Amino acid sequence: MRHRVLLLAAVAGLAGLAGGCSNREHLNPLDPSNPSTGGAPGGFVVIAGDGSASLSWRAAAISGVVGFRLSRRVGADPVFHAVIDLPPYETNYFENGLTNGVDHAYRIQYRLTGDQLGQAAEDIATPGAAVPWVVDNTARELVRLTPDARHVAERFTGSLVSPAGVSIDPATGQVWVCDPAAGRLLRFTSGLFDPDEYGGFSSPAAVAVDPSNGRAWVCDDVLGWLQCFVPGNPVIPVADIRGLATPLSVAIDVRDRSVWVCERTGDAVRRFGPTGGQLAMGRVREPSRVAVDSLTERVWVTSFSRRQVTWF
Repeated sequence: MRHRVLLLAAVAGLAGLAGGCSNREHLNPLDPSNPSTGGAPGGFVVIAGDGSASLSWRAAAISGVVGFRLSRRVGADPVFHAVIDLPPYETNYFENGLTNGVDHAYRIQYRLTGDQLGQAAEDIATPGAAVPWVVDNTARELVRLTPDARHVAERFTGSLVSPAGVSIDPATGQVWVCDPAAGRLLRFTSGLFDPDEYGGFSSPAAVAVDPSNGRAWVCDDVLGWLQCFVPGNPVIPVADIRGLATPLSVAIDVRDRSVWVCERTGDAVRRFGPTGGQLAMGRVREPSRVAVDSLTERVWVTSFSRRQVTWF
């Protein structure tokens, strides 16, 4: 019986060794069965820009790898064409002069000894001139997306408490952000550092920038204010409208520069002139958001509690 137990233990040990060898093979970064790499270069990302693409990946300190090969497929072309061969220590590549609005698919492979190519990692980018910004209330972040919205190009956390609204001055690229829980309206002028703070708010809920002059209109839903600030004066508003009933959203008509505001508990949408004088008022039950079509000048209003959309 003792000899039988020893024999079974030996067989089990051999099976364990065989399994261990198999696992070690799959830990090889060039093995297509490797769960982390799939045999391809790791960390491959393509960031779209305005007529450009920025490519990055991890360096290859792997035996048998002599470099990388980058290939590209544009639009409806079904074939990837080689772009460049790079050394194994390179981790970045930049392409300019690309056509905006067209998909550019990229592929990177290890170049192996013996003039062989490894498995490919792929990513796609669609260059464009758009510079989209979003706020993430839960993560407490201001985020700039790539023009194709496939990746995050830049993010700011800083001291944001509950970012809830964002608007852009297209002429200057300045980014205005509402941080209602902190009672702040912030303006980022060059990069995502040291923003300027505007006004003396309680809960700035929404902001809209007039693209004709860079002025920022902001609602405070707690104080019932609608105020307008010029970029160079962070203290004194050039328009100051008070007594509104929970102003929750604001939008600009770019044709005549009129300002539209939702009064949530006032069951109203008000239209003001560019200097703050009231021009009109429409009745909407519990309006929550307003937007103006720059082509037709139609004004669209939503009510999330009523589950309805109204247009003027």
